[in-house]
Amino acid sequence: MSGNDLTLTVPDLSGSLAVVTGSNSGLGFGLARRLAMAGADVVMAIRNRAKGEAAIDKIRGAVPEAKLTIKHLDLCSLKSVAALGEVNNVAVAMMVNIGGFREMFAKYIFGGILDRHPRLRIGWFEGGIAWIPPALQDAEHVLASYQHMLDHPLEHDIRYYWDTHMSASFMVDPLGLSLIDQLGVDKVMWSSDYPHNESTFGYSEKSLAAVVEAVGADNAARIVSGNVKKFLGL
Repeated sequence: MSGNDLTLTVPDLSGSLAVVTGSNSGLGFGLARRLAMAGADVVMAIRNRAKGEAAIDKIRGAVPEAKLTIKHLDLCSLKSVAALGEVNNVAVAMMVNIGGFREMFAKYIFGGILDRHPRLRIGWFEGGIAWIPPALQDAEHVLASYQHMLDHPLEHDIRYYWDTHMSASFMVDPLGLSLIDQLGVDKVMWSSDYPHNESTFGYSEKSLAAVVEAVGADNAARIVSGNVKKFLGL
């Protein structure tokens, strides 16, 4: 056998995943093509993306249905090797997307920002509303536990800062809606966030119906329309 004309007896590999290094040329290219012919999902782990894309074009010329993706890999870099094993990064990123909300929430309150700027209004957008009751509960516990160590005593209790300064939006958050009494119906706003993947595009009516079912028609009207108008001063 020779690199680009690799001949192997390979069973049906449909549903299998194969990672081939150096797959833009030589033996790696031939192996990637043969595995693709057998139905495998082939990850071409290479340093030069342009060469990888050219290799994909060649393979698909012979195997139009080939399932091929490119992953950057520099075998001289341990960081690059470790990163190759990471998958579904977009989902991981979305799961931790609001991780910073609690940090900023704490800074607004415990950092004295809201005490120094009593007219400041804060909107928490695209993070849902279910995270807020636990944050309020934890902030109250922190204040009770560490108030003797604070070098800037708070001027108000924790709930005051939420009730006076903050609002938040959600798209689909049944858990958050079940906690609406802890949030205040005037403090939350529905949104659709079109055209992002996490938007309600395609099922906005169903999402709105869930709001009505959770809080009733009058409160739903405030959540869907009235509250954001008030927040923006429209």
